[in-house]
Amino acid sequence: MTILASSLRTGFFPCARLACGRALAALLVVTTTSVLARPARAGDDGADTDARIKRALELRRERRDREALDELHRVTEKTPRLMVQIGLAEQALGLWPAAERDVKEGLARSSDPWIKKNAKQLEESLQIISSHLATLDVWGVPDGAEVQVNGEVLGRLPLPSPRRVPAGSVRLTVRAGGYESLTKSLEMRPGDDVREHVVLSRLEVSTPPPAVLRESASASLLVQQPEPATKAEDHGSIFGKWWFWTAAGVVVAGASVGLYLALRKGDTNMCLPSAATTCSQW
Repeated sequence: MTILASSLRTGFFPCARLACGRALAALLVVTTTSVLARPARAGDDGADTDARIKRALELRRERRDREALDELHRVTEKTPRLMVQIGLAEQALGLWPAAERDVKEGLARSSDPWIKKNAKQLEESLQIISSHLATLDVWGVPDGAEVQVNGEVLGRLPLPSPRRVPAGSVRLTVRAGGYESLTKSLEMRPGDDVREHVVLSRLEVSTPPPAVLRESASASLLVQQPEPATKAEDHGSIFGKWWFWTAAGVVVAGASVGLYLALRKGDTNMCLPSAATTCSQW
């Protein structure tokens, strides 16, 4: 009774947001007693496991649950008793899906003497853990899309089986390359069994409108057209000189005036009608 009172005062195995109850406290007493009572013999394969579990229990009395979990994960021999201890440490940290998985794995080895001895208390602990969980099944397309819950990857579509997730507000994300990602919030109560169907839409590749394409093609043709050859050739020809055409204009004007004067001088029989003369026509 003294050991039980001491364990409860120091918060030996605290349960996040839920009182563990007398059954869990009793299990801790049994666990601590069985670990401390077993001597570590030379050459015993379980000596390292016992020492690390003992150290983990001491850390948990000091409410250093993360360090206790790290200590348990260092054990290489994964015995049923060790898996249960890992699950209980995860329970204290509120890692509900992992806690349920590991405690169940330990309980599945029902032939283990330690599991047999503490089966009732372990089942009650498992019920406490399960009361913080719900079940989520996600299916849909495309195959291979990644499924996340609260940022943690659960797997890829199609999921082989439903997944256990913490009850409460759940953020579901499904994404795949070449598709628009989907994110939605789900409110899941303890014990809920929810099935979500998702269909991701393909990302569209944007193309310019036809008018833009025509303008681009026209601009390309304009750039590719060569300049007229006569523009370069005119610079080397006399016909492109301004003074040539000026001189030609002066010559033509002079010839026209000379021709006009010559015609007036030779035309002596011109009849110019006046008041004193009469013009006769032949």
